[in-house]
This record gives sequence, structure tokens and C-alpha cells, in this order.
Amino acid sequence: MEFIKISRVDGVFISSPYEKLKYIPGRLALTTTHIIFSEDFNDNELWIEYSFILDFVRLQLSHKGIPLSIKCKNFRSLLILFSSEQDSQSFYETLRHFVYPRNIEELSAFSSCPQFKLDFTTPKIGWNTYEALSEFARMGLPTRHWTISYLNLGFELCETYPRYLSFPKEAIIRNLIHESAGFRSKARLPTLTYFHDLYGTALCRSSQPLRFISKRSIQDEELIRCIRDCNDNCSYMYVVDLRPTINAIAQRAAGKGYECLDFYPNVKFVWGHIPNIHVVRDSFKNFQEVLHRYDFKEYEQSPLLENCEWLSLIRKLLEASQLCGHALVIEKANVLVHCSDGWDRTSQVSSITQILVEPFYRTIHGFIILIEKDWISFGHPFTKRCAHIQGDTKDYSPIFIQFLDAVWQIIVQFPTLFEFGESLLLFIANEVYRCKYGTFISESDKHRFELFLPFRTNSLWGQLYSHVEIYRNPSFDQARSSNVKCLKIRIEQCYLRIWSKLYCQYCCYKNPTEVPAETLSSLNIQNKLLADYIIYLTKEINQLESLNNLWNPPFVKQLEEVYKGDPRYPCLLCGNIYCLKCLTIDSSLHYLKSLILICSQLAALERRRRRIRDGGHGSGFKKKMKGKTSHQRGGGYQEDSAHHIVGESLLTASEGTAAKLPKLDSLKQTIQRQRSSVLAAPVQPTTLAKLALLTVYQQTAKGEPFLLYDSGADDVHRFLIFGTQRNLGMLQRSKIWL
Repeated sequence: MEFIKISRVDGVFISSPYEKLKYIPGRLALTTTHIIFSEDFNDNELWIEYSFILDFVRLQLSHKGIPLSIKCKNFRSLLILFSSEQDSQSFYETLRHFVYPRNIEELSAFSSCPQFKLDFTTPKIGWNTYEALSEFARMGLPTRHWTISYLNLGFELCETYPRYLSFPKEAIIRNLIHESAGFRSKARLPTLTYFHDLYGTALCRSSQPLRFISKRSIQDEELIRCIRDCNDNCSYMYVVDLRPTINAIAQRAAGKGYECLDFYPNVKFVWGHIPNIHVVRDSFKNFQEVLHRYDFKEYEQSPLLENCEWLSLIRKLLEASQLCGHALVIEKANVLVHCSDGWDRTSQVSSITQILVEPFYRTIHGFIILIEKDWISFGHPFTKRCAHIQGDTKDYSPIFIQFLDAVWQIIVQFPTLFEFGESLLLFIANEVYRCKYGTFISESDKHRFELFLPFRTNSLWGQLYSHVEIYRNPSFDQARSSNVKCLKIRIEQCYLRIWSKLYCQYCCYKNPTEVPAETLSSLNIQNKLLADYIIYLTKEINQLESLNNLWNPPFVKQLEEVYKGDPRYPCLLCGNIYCLKCLTIDSSLHYLKSLILICSQLAALERRRRRIRDGGHGSGFKKKMKGKTSHQRGGGYQEDSAHHIVGESLLTASEGTAAKLPKLDSLKQTIQRQRSSVLAAPVQPTTLAKLALLTVYQQTAKGEPFLLYDSGADDVHRFLIFGTQRNLGMLQRSKIWL
């Protein structure tokens, strides 16, 4: 806390270029990790972590106040106006200490993990996500031509390379490794980073040759020849120098340069024409200024956007990666890629190439393995490129953000071939600058082990795997992704888009034309739900059609064909079987809109109910019932049914009494309530011995026995078997019943 010169500043104004210089009054609070701005007239707060701040400058005094400009790595830009010179100076000095820490151990990754609870025997969760030997085994290594080397186990061969490397067996036998390392910049000699098991092709990486020591190196030439001969399918290989031609030639003045084709036979040499980190930094700075200056509809058509050439740099990365992928799986040739030191452009192109040709790296776990392998283990200087600590500002460059942008461009063109979507890329892009985890604060594997990062800091991957489902792409087609040899990207300028979710995340406007992967995923989910609903409605329609066919009068003719000798038919309401004389099809019940086949007794009762409803109980029903025999009156259904009870009551009652009776439905409900009270379930027994079953519970409604076995009340383990003979017969005939 002694470094905080001032903890609170009142009476300040803050504005953003996106708000059209609208000044908001409020107050500032400074902690050891954040700047907190609170508005005066509401509860809105703005929290900015020090690790996100790229640069802050005190501007010239104006009539509005003392301005201080802040530019963040996560594409936020702010202008703060102070009313006091002393407050402005104290605020500036506090920022200078926390934004530019002198030591890497001052980052929040170390303070967020309690140091007094350190365990140097077990790494924290997520640090063992990537293991080089396991990844080599997944690729199919070692093979007849390739072997795994332990020459760099203590980082004696190359300090910025991983401990486990893969070289041609012949190169190991002939002791070509150390001499080749001495001929390459930073000792980053050619080594395998990806092996295509299906075609037997290899993607290798290195740095540029050092020609000031000697114009040539026999051992380096022999190592390249061994890499070429490891492929049985092609007699030549590619060497892709990712630098512009003029830059590589200029490097010769510094004693570096490029491979001379006279000394490397059967090698196709290709230039990548990708600018260095300084051009990328300047282009990105101009790109941000364009975004700050215009709304989306304006900057989309602004010539300044084309002049900053940010999308052109993305296109060159994709073009070089597609060339390497085509050489690996189409021409089936080995490829060696390098730039100057082999840790910026080389990491970009080698990673994108593997995404194009390997379905595993298009999954969430595979993408994490790819970042660990080709970026962290192979020594991309995250601390310098992301400006985590105080140092030369010329080393800052958004190389890793440029790689994520290129991957996003591929996802936009192939949204169903990736298990992850835009949300995972945004999460990683945010955390690479946040410094909350130790994953992206090291320079190499050696640097990571020297700082004991797996034991002193948390891993980003542990946090990611705990919420991995929110980053999963529901439209991912794994089968289709596995069948694609190499993704063919459209690299024309018109197919490349501005990643507005990243670069414009703090804009007050949004891109109305862009359709992100999340929108597509949401539409796919909605489409699936609608498809399930269609299936449900189809089943409902089929059920209604079957009922309609059952109630249709032609059903009578079908029954006549079944019962030719003794025609009998069921009543479609009570279910009993009658002869044709006891049935009628001229009755349409009040809750049905079509004519159905029912027994004459139910048809008569329904007609009687209608007359009662329309104006009283007439004498027609009574006279008609008196004129029938007992068999015709009640021989078709159970004597204790509600219809029977009501019908007999109406036959014996006078017309005056019948006219005063309630409607038929009310009478039926009264009878049913009375039956429910009489036939109520017995009281639940406390023991098996007290269990007593009434007769009504021992048989079915049709009078069939339902209680098949009772071991008796004297049995301590009394058990009962309920069922019908029909049920037992079905079990006996079943093939799966044991």
C-alpha cells in the first residue's frame, strides 16, 4: 500500500471515444489491482485492471481540466480529466508503479495464489494438461524414420525449446544436432512439431541460419536432407521462409539470412512475405484508431481501414498456412517453416497449418494442446509481446491476438467443423493480458520451471475445464470434421471480416451484418426443438386419425366380415358385445361430432337426456321403455351402472316427479360420489398381519380373480401376488422374461 500515492480522487470526469466525448462526472478509487470509477448520479462502476493498461499519457492542459489518456490492451480507450494538478500527478505515479512492474513475480498470478500454502510436490490443476511424450504418442511417434530425443532435457541444447524434441534417427546417429544448432539463430535448429500419421509427412520449425559464422554448414544441410528423406512418398520438401524477401536479404548485413539453394538440393524454397512484429504493432495501432474514430457503418467503408492493413496481415498468415497444409496432405511433402528467431510468425503459421489439416486441433482439448505445444513450449515470449512487465515498448506486439483472429476467420467459414466457437477465443484473448493465471506469463519451458509456475500459480486450463460446456459448439459435426483432409480457406479480402466482438467490445454500436457462431448455434438448437415438436404433432395426428377410423360407420361392415356366422359387435362406449338389433349408429353424443356405433340402451338414455335438457322429462321415453322387454331394456350393460340406475328410476317415476329431477349428468355424479365413499380404500395397516383386503380389491372390474397368491397373515414375511391369468400367459410367452 505504500506505493499508492492517492487512494481516492473526487471531482473527475471520464470519457470514451465511443461516447462521442461525452464527459461523465464521478470519483476514482485506486487499489493494488484495479482502478475503480464510480459515477456521481447512479450506481454504475467501471473496473480496470492494471494488467490491461498498455499506455497512459498526460496530455496538454485544457480549459476543461488536466487530461490523462489511458489505452488498454483489451481495446478500451479512456480520457480522464482532473481538476487538481496534485491529484493528477499522484494518480500518474501510482499507475506507473502498478502498470509497469519491474519483476514478473509482482504480477497478480502470484498474489492470487497464497504463497504460504505452496506444495512443490504436486502441480496445481491444469498444469498437466499437456505432456509432450503423450502428444508424440498420439501422433504415432516414434516411427521407422523419426525418434524422440532427450538431448534438451536440461535445456543445454536450446534454452527456448521444450525438453523433448523429435529428430530423424539418421541425424541422431550421425551427431548432426549440436552442429546444426550452432548454425541457427538462438540455437533453434530444425525439429518436428507435427507428424501426419496417415500420410507420413512432417511439419518442422526452426529459426533463420547464421551465415556470419560460415557461409554454409554441412551438418545443417545434412539435417535438412535427413528430414527430406524421412518421407517415402515425396522426393522433395518445402522450406518456407515467412519473412518478406527484402527483410531476409537485409538480415545478411547482420550476419544472418536464409538458406542457399545451392547447398540444399531437392528443396523448394518459398517466401511467406509476412511482416515483422513492428509492422504488426503499428498496423494494429492504426486499426484501433480507426475503430475509435468511426461507427461501424462508417469504418466498414472507410479507406483508413484498408490503409492500416490489419486484415491484409491476417490474409498473409492464412495464405502461408494454406500453402503448408496443401504441401503436407496433397503433395505429401515434408515442410520446414521459419522466420527470424522462429517464435512469432513461425508459431502462427505452424499452429494454423495444424488446425487446417488435423481434426484433433479443432476440438477444445486439441486447441489447448496446440497452444501449449507450439506457443508456450516452443518459446513464444509472452512477457515481452504482451508487455506484462516493464521493458522495451518496441517488443510489444499483438502476435497471439493476430493468431486468434486468424482462427476466428476460419471458424466463420467452417462453423460446424470446430468443437469450440467465438466465446472460447474471446475468453483466451482476455486472459492472456489479465495475468491472473501463470499460463501466459513465461518466456519458455525453462523460464516456467525456474519460476516454479506449476506450483506457485493457477493454470488457465483448470478454470476453462471447470466450465467447458459453455464454450462447446452445439453445431459441431465431428464426423464431417474428421473426413476433411485440409480446410480450404477463402483468403480473398472480401471474405475476411472485422472481429467486432473482440475489437469493438466496448463500442456503443454493434455490427449488424455479422452472424457469429453463437447465433448459428442458437438457430440450430431452435431448429432441433421445432423438429421434435413436428414429430410430436405427427404422432398426435396419427392417433386422432386412428380414432376417427374407429368411430366411422364403415367399421360396422368390417365387423360383419369378421363375424359372418354369428355377427356380434362391441359398443364403442361401454365395450360390451351385442347383436346387431341392440346396436344403433344414428346417435351422435353431445361431446362427439360424428356418428358412432353404440348400444341401443345408451342411445335411448342419451336421447332422453337431450329431451330433459331441452324442456323437461317427456312421456315418450317412459312409454318406450315400458313397451320393451327386460332384455331390451337392460340386457346390454351392467345392472349397477349409473345409466341403469337412472333409467330404472325414470321409468318408475311420474312425469311431474321426473320433470323436477336434476339433469342426467348431475344424477350420475351423485351416484359416483356415493360409490366412492362406500368403496373407499381401507385404512393403511401398520403391520403385514393387519393387512385386510376387501373382496372388491381381490378381483377385477370384470369379476376375474386379481389376487393370485397370499402367504397368509401368520407369515412374518408375508407377500402377495396380484395379476390375472392373461398376465401370466403373456409372461410365459415372453422371450426376455426370466
